[in-house]
Amino acid sequence: MPSTQEPRLINDRYALIREIGRGSTGRVFSAWDQALEREVAVKVLDPQVAGQEEIALRFTQEIRYTARLQHPGIVAVYEAGTTPDGASCYVMSLARGISLEAHLEKIKAASSSHWRQFALIERLTLFLKLLEVISYAHSQDIVHRDLKPANIMIGNYGELWVLDWGLARSLREERPAPPQALENAFDELFTTPKEIAIQDATVIMAPGQAPAVKGTARTNLTTATPGNHATTSHSSGRQARPATTSQIRIDEAKVRAESVRMRAASSSSSQSHSSSSSTGRLARSTHFGQVLGSPAYMSPEQAKGQAGVADKRADIYSLGVILFELLTLHPPCEMAADELVMTFIKRVQNGERKTLKDWWPDAPQALHVITDWALAVDPQDRYPDCECFGGELRTLLSQLSASYSEVERQRLAREREGAWLPAGSWDFAASPDLGPFSPDSFAILGDVVGQVQHPEMGGLLLGGNGLQVYPFTGPPAEDVRVRLSVEVVRGAEFWVFLRGVPPGPAYQFRIGAYEGKWLTIARGEGTDLEVLSPEWLTMRPLRGAATTSKERARSHIRELVIEVVGARLVLTLDDEQPLVFQDILVSSHAAPAQMAIATWKSQMVVRKLSVERRRSPLMVPSHAVANELLRQGLHSLAIDAYRRFMTEHAETGEAVEAHFMLCLAYQRAGLNAAAEAEMRHFLSQNLDHPLAQDAIFELARLRAATGGDGLERAVREILSYQESGDYVRSRFCLWLLPQIEEAARLEGLARHVERALDLVKQLIRGSPDELVIMVSFTLVISTSLCAYLNHLYDRNDNERIAVFRESMRRCRGIGFKLALRDPRTHTDDLALARHLMRTNDASETLLHLGRGDDDAFALRDYVRDFFVMLSLGCEEQLLATLGGEDVTPIERLLRAGLWARNNRDELARADLEWCFKLTDLVEVERTSLVLLYAARMGCYGLGYLPWELMIDGLAVAHGGGLEAAPLIMVGGWIAETLGRTGDADSIYRTLIAEGSGVSHPARQGLARMGRDEGTPSVGHPVIAAT
Repeated sequence: MPSTQEPRLINDRYALIREIGRGSTGRVFSAWDQALEREVAVKVLDPQVAGQEEIALRFTQEIRYTARLQHPGIVAVYEAGTTPDGASCYVMSLARGISLEAHLEKIKAASSSHWRQFALIERLTLFLKLLEVISYAHSQDIVHRDLKPANIMIGNYGELWVLDWGLARSLREERPAPPQALENAFDELFTTPKEIAIQDATVIMAPGQAPAVKGTARTNLTTATPGNHATTSHSSGRQARPATTSQIRIDEAKVRAESVRMRAASSSSSQSHSSSSSTGRLARSTHFGQVLGSPAYMSPEQAKGQAGVADKRADIYSLGVILFELLTLHPPCEMAADELVMTFIKRVQNGERKTLKDWWPDAPQALHVITDWALAVDPQDRYPDCECFGGELRTLLSQLSASYSEVERQRLAREREGAWLPAGSWDFAASPDLGPFSPDSFAILGDVVGQVQHPEMGGLLLGGNGLQVYPFTGPPAEDVRVRLSVEVVRGAEFWVFLRGVPPGPAYQFRIGAYEGKWLTIARGEGTDLEVLSPEWLTMRPLRGAATTSKERARSHIRELVIEVVGARLVLTLDDEQPLVFQDILVSSHAAPAQMAIATWKSQMVVRKLSVERRRSPLMVPSHAVANELLRQGLHSLAIDAYRRFMTEHAETGEAVEAHFMLCLAYQRAGLNAAAEAEMRHFLSQNLDHPLAQDAIFELARLRAATGGDGLERAVREILSYQESGDYVRSRFCLWLLPQIEEAARLEGLARHVERALDLVKQLIRGSPDELVIMVSFTLVISTSLCAYLNHLYDRNDNERIAVFRESMRRCRGIGFKLALRDPRTHTDDLALARHLMRTNDASETLLHLGRGDDDAFALRDYVRDFFVMLSLGCEEQLLATLGGEDVTPIERLLRAGLWARNNRDELARADLEWCFKLTDLVEVERTSLVLLYAARMGCYGLGYLPWELMIDGLAVAHGGGLEAAPLIMVGGWIAETLGRTGDADSIYRTLIAEGSGVSHPARQGLARMGRDEGTPSVGHPVIAAT
């Protein structure tokens, strides 16, 4: 804890406690975070070197690169700032443990054999953890360039961190390097007098990280000045000879005929596996001829002054040195006590080093090959990436660690896979029947659109507007596996229901949720709206390589595999990583053997479907009785049952699950204080358990429910746990989204709504899910704000419209790019009408009114603007924008009304006939409400359809959403201009109630027909839904 004296805070929040590390350019302190009451680390740039532009730039890059990397093996950067003295610094999570360098020194100092202190399997396992961290950094195009044991921290509970990214280089931020300039710089560096060369060569290490012991060959350089070599220190105490294979009792693994490395080298492209001279690029901040790194661990190309061209393979070399030292306790290239620095660096350049055979002749032959590949002088002779490097080590490790338990595990896995039995397989591209889709389909918030065989599209066509649900018969088994081959041809989202269908309980597997952005697993039951807003269990953004998920869904067939085995839910899409959730609240009752495919505002072709079932019965946890008590609302009995189970089955994995369920039981019983206390107790004991993330999420929900500043406390709670990760942050945001959506619908962008959006932005800042969450929030909230704005329009509340407009600008300022157009007041509409009549230019009118597109937001604004401008005398200007054939279906209907209003009946009929012909497209364009109702209005206008059928379906389509009211208004316009005043009167009266957004245009329509406004029609579906 910080001292009792009033500390000088960094960023008004962090108080320095003590120094815990020191490097050549800065120091690291432990500090106390007074806001979140936790200990953190603060790295401060040394003021003595802060004035050097390059060092200051590298420090800034270190902050940026470390913050960009989001991985458990890399410390999390919380924020950057300055100390009260003005020194640059940044705050990060505190890595507690011991450096690998100190760990190796401790092993060397031990009297017993170092193999007993640190077994070979443990060394390889530790190194594989290191490979995973660097592999992640390379996937983000970041190269460390200073990997060494001093920069690797080992935690007390198996953690491993890679520290000090001060020399890191981003492969994304680079410019082509002039080859001749690079060669000249190298020649200049190593042909000038030695004293000047040493001064120009910058060898950056962190002095003081480990105590200097006489006799080591590890170099520790400080600042070199002209005429004086950099200070070196040495240590002794190394083993004369490592143990043999007989000492560690392992069998030598037979070298594979062709290594993974060799296969990768032969198959890799010239682009990814070319010589450094052809692919090297200098980072913007790296000067030609600069030597960056620690000599004993740097790659030959770095030693040649080519730090700026060092790519991922430079890190591979440094990793090879670390692996070599892990195996032998010696680096492959050691500096003699009387050796000059530049002489040593020359040896590194030329690859003059010891081999594994020199230190450990009896090592498994595979290790000789692996270390030689990693330490190749030419970069293109090394492993191309960490995955290939790790693959060979894992193969060796599996050979060394093969045991009865591993063999048994594999045997059981084969038996489990063999337990799957085929229950049905259908190829709809080759067969004309409907297969298992014999039950009737149904719809939620839309007209029912059935399934149909469509040979031209190559399969079974499903989908329409709203949620279309297509049940299919399944096997009488609880554990099922469903394989689907589908092509999404319209929209972006489809679902699969397993273990039930609505309105009963069911698991929902959603592909492309929120306009093609998410892959999710949820649990829902109940009414229509409850089905649409389920309990999210887990989620992950759909990450397309170069295109959005929506474009990707349209471009090729998606292969889907879903497994429900006991409490384990698995969703695999194409070749992506499986999305997995372990549901410990699974029901102990047999779920109905029902399954369904559903489309949400989309259309898809099912090409293949297969279902498998397992012989084994449903696997349920032993505390299932308590779960059922909780499900039935018997909270007190459930709490007692969980506690009894925890006592009787202490120290078991199921006891941990029961403890978590006890927390939920307190929460559902309304005992929030007890629930919070139990959650904290659970986290204190099980922070490394997979359920810890669920506990953090539930704890944050508890804090958010306390009212007042509860949401801020919830956000702080999540950020206080490093274990939260991106999963908890994303899950909490999606849980919060419906609540913010409802608040925006009722109150618009009130201050508390703006504050909630700002907190969401803070919570996801730096997350890889940040962009997709922002887009999802923008889409949903924009729709809700339209409903709120409709009330302001209908009340003609100009003052609140102006306030709302300012709130929109603030939200856009923090990153929420709302899809709404800035709303116009009645005064704005009058000014615009005068301007359009004065200019009388069709292009100017189009500029302000836009087009009647199929986009819901554009359609809403266009229809309202059309009728407002019509009422203000702009009929001539509106008709001028609707000339020619390049008009949308809605524009044709509006033009047909204008023609009929001006007694041009033949032109009006031509437009209506064009819309009537859209009926032929409705079968394949099943998701477009505009297309569907434009066709219906064409039929109505030609006298083929009564108005009740024309308007039927809009009442429930999309919950009475954005398209419904504008389309009904256009229907009234068609009826009015064709002289069917009775129909028009009925239609307009459904719209004059506040909330439609076109209340004033509807009243003006009644006035044009000489009708009394009267009262709104009773039971108007759109307003009721709104």
